[in-house]
Amino acid sequence: MSDYTYSNTWVNKDALASGVAGKRVSATEFHTEFGLIQTAVNTKADKAAPTFTGTVTIDGSGTLALGTGKVSGTISGGTFS
Repeated sequence: MSDYTYSNTWVNKDALASGVAGKRVSATEFHTEFGLIQTAVNTKADKAAPTFTGTVTIDGSGTLALGTGKVSGTISGGTFS
């Protein structure tokens, strides 16, 4: 999973005076930024019916709710009821 991190400091452009070339936003800057957003979104689990592979770690601060049907796996540590 990838978290989104700005590649451009957009606020610096806002501080520039009108007409200054550096105030313009190029298509390349948008392409880079939207590419980072796409990667972050596409590598996150869906909220509805996510599928996980490998080891899933739950930090213990919430509740794990399992749906009906077959559930199998190994639980190490903690309590499961």
